[in-house]
Amino acid sequence: MPSVLIPSACLALLGVFLVAVGRPILTRQHVWRRATGARRLLLELTERKEQLYASIKELEFDHNLGKISPQDYDAVRGGLEVQAVDVLRNLDELEVGGGDLDDRIEADITSHRRPDSSTAQPAAPPAEPRGHAFCHKCGKQRAPKFRFCPYCGQSFAATAP
Repeated sequence: MPSVLIPSACLALLGVFLVAVGRPILTRQHVWRRATGARRLLLELTERKEQLYASIKELEFDHNLGKISPQDYDAVRGGLEVQAVDVLRNLDELEVGGGDLDDRIEADITSHRRPDSSTAQPAAPPAEPRGHAFCHKCGKQRAPKFRFCPYCGQSFAATAP
């Protein structure tokens, strides 16, 4: 019995191995296919970004060890930062689909702004928090207009009656 068990286990293991290796080939699942077009450009830019970050970190390490003079450090770091900014700008354009970043920011700000007071009813001013004159967490003096403690961040809403 033991003489049959070992060869059959080996054959089963060989069968599992052949299925695992042969399945992608037989089903035409080519996971090793190279990326093309925008996907390839995204991968190249991401790789370049990581290389630049690593170069900047290595440059800082060498500068801290005294291997590079301050003048050389400033010149090389400036060049690396310019390259990194260019790569990041290209990545942003590729990921978002192009467009000017300033225009997108302005559009977002405009969409979040409150309506003009000329076209809308004036909003009621927010209720002033009433409560203690001091923060109950850190003990610092509190101005009545504050909703949060400027020292520790504690919310004053819980102290309002």
